[in-house]
Parts: sequence; C-alpha cells; structure tokens
Amino acid sequence: MPVVLEPNFMQQQQQTARINPSQGFGLVHSCDLTYDKIPIGAGGFGKVYRAHHKDWGDVAVKKVLDTEVPERQMKELEKEARKLGSISHANIVRLIGVVMETNEYALVMDYMSHGSLFDFVQDHEVPFPLLVQMIYQIILGVNYLHTRNPAILHLDLKGQNVLVNEDFNIKLCDFGLSQWRSYSRLYSKKRAPSRAGTATHVSPIQWDDINSQPNVKFDVYAFAIVVWEILAKETPFKNADVKLIGFSVSRGQRPDLNKIQVPHTEAWLRQIITDSWSQDPNMRPTFSDLKGRVDPIMQRYKLQIPAAKRQLSEECEAKACDNGFIWNPEEGAANNLKMNCPKCLKGTCYGCKKHVVGSCTRDWKESNDPELQAQGLAKHLEENGIGEPSVWRSPK
Repeated sequence: MPVVLEPNFMQQQQQTARINPSQGFGLVHSCDLTYDKIPIGAGGFGKVYRAHHKDWGDVAVKKVLDTEVPERQMKELEKEARKLGSISHANIVRLIGVVMETNEYALVMDYMSHGSLFDFVQDHEVPFPLLVQMIYQIILGVNYLHTRNPAILHLDLKGQNVLVNEDFNIKLCDFGLSQWRSYSRLYSKKRAPSRAGTATHVSPIQWDDINSQPNVKFDVYAFAIVVWEILAKETPFKNADVKLIGFSVSRGQRPDLNKIQVPHTEAWLRQIITDSWSQDPNMRPTFSDLKGRVDPIMQRYKLQIPAAKRQLSEECEAKACDNGFIWNPEEGAANNLKMNCPKCLKGTCYGCKKHVVGSCTRDWKESNDPELQAQGLAKHLEENGIGEPSVWRSPK
C-alpha cells in the first residue's frame, strides 16, 4: 500500500516561506495563482496555462497531476525539480518553482509571450539574420546542458519545445523531468511511449535498437530536424504514420531539403542539417562543434540583428488587429467585460482572441448597461464554444 501524505506534512508545505523568483527555486502556493481558463499549450504530461501570480505577474504553469501522490514519490518529484531549478542560462526557460499541494502538482516557469518557435515561424516572416540567431541560441542552450557534469540530455528537442520571448530570444523547455513524466502517466493511467522523444525527431538507432542508450547524439539528430522544420515551416513527415516514419528513417530517409527556405549564399546551414542527421551517430558533430561553426557566422550577422528585431516587432504590431487587445478604461463598470482592438477599435474577446461579430458586437458596443454587455459576452462565448471567460485583464 502506498503511503499517502499526512495532513501535517501538507501543512508544513503550505507554511513554507514564499519565494522570490529572482532568488531561485522554491515551493509556490496555488492560492497566489489565478489561471486563465484556456490552456496555451499541451504536452505529453500536462497542459500549460498562463497564470497571474499576485507578486510576480504572468507565469506559465504546467499542471501535471491532479490526484494524491505518495510522500516518497512527492519527495522524488521535488528533488528532480530542484535540480532543474538550479539551472540558469539565457537560452533555457527558468523553472521558478513547483506547486505541490493536495490534488495539485504543477511546474511554474517563466511566461514566454510569443509561444513556440514552430508556431511563431508559421505566423510571422522572421528576417533571416534573426533566424540565424535563433538557431545559434538553440545550439547555446543545448551545449550548456551537454557540458554540465553530469551531462543533461534533452531527449525531446523539437520546435514546440523551443519558446520565443517578447524580445525574440529563444529558450528551451521540457527536459530533465523523467520522474514527473513517469508519475504523470502512472497516476493518470496514460500509456508510456515506447521510446524517448517525438517520432518525427527520433534518430535511426532508436528505431533499430530498442536497447540503445540515450546519448548526446540523440539531441544532435533532433536539432537537425528542428532546423529543418522552422526553415520549411511545416511538420516533418506530416503525411506519414509513426510506423512508416520509423521504417523510412532507419533506412536513411530524411525530410525534403528542397522545402527549406534558405538563401543560396548560406550553404553552411544545409551542411549543418545534413551533418547533424547523419545515419552514423559518430559522424554527427557535437553541440560544441556546432557552436564553433556558427560563432563566426553570428559575428557576420550581429550588426543586422537590431534592425531585424525592429522589423519583426513592427510586423507583430501590425497583426495586433487579430491578436492584441487593450483595455477600454472609459467603460466604467463594464470594463471587466469589454475591450477594444487597438487597430480597428472593434470589440474583442480576450478569451478566444477573436473580434466580436453579429449581435454580440451590438450588445458590447452600443450599450453601457453591464448586464446587457454580459449577456452579449455570454452569447459570444457560447457561439465560439469557449465556456466561461478567463481572467480579464490587460496582457503585458
């Protein structure tokens, strides 16, 4: 029989002093967090929500478990999280702390406002110098993990696990949490995958040899696929099932290099991809090797980065009509329900990030009656299948 946490143990956890994220990792109290209702992402072992911490502002919270966990396992989870919480690097998402309370176990991380790099490149024309910097930052982040003692392997490197912050710098996430993954599957009754990583990013030997031991060359292969997918702006092998992917990759097939959008003068980038996804793991470079190759190229593009960021920032601002919202502070009591798009001034719903249309717009825009506006909002949410609105506040 597993040992269930005693009430006094939970009380001790609740009484732990609140942490300051600038001072390092610690326990976070769920009562200090207000969650958005709609998740911003989902992975193999939990959904990710944007939340508002009463002292720190916006954070990202991955809810992993919502059931009781035995005390021994709870200590293992905290130990693993503390190890990751000690990692500090400019290109790695910071783990601020964990929520470890009855029926709520979650990881609290820095909020990355532009989401995943994979999604970001689908929606924006990222200037090439900035793409080079993003690829370079992936190299720096993984190289930092690999050069720690002992080395930390990512083992699920993909575009969805590379995040973009408000300054268009990238950070890696979703690594080093094997205990959290396994307990999530154990207590949520999810079937464990047959191999580490995502099928489209798994190296040939992982398909050929079920007993293959994870090593740094697994991450190098996955890195090549990441570079391909952000340059091609699509999912690799998107029309193939898992079995066909494994069969083809183990026999040397790779994503189509003709699909990547690279200037003809940048042959080095294609070479890095082909070297990194070599069939023979011993022929793949290390991330230290990759850093050495890209260092001089970054020096060439360094002076172009500020202008590239300004260009991208202007594009993001131009898209605010679809994605960005501000408060309308002059609406009095109704301002917790109603916002205006800064570009076209139409009423917008922060919950689903869509312009309000039809009678719902009339309810919101032509009445100062909070009850009538609330009815319009409820109708809009119902029509779009959203449910209750999330926390209504001005996004930073």
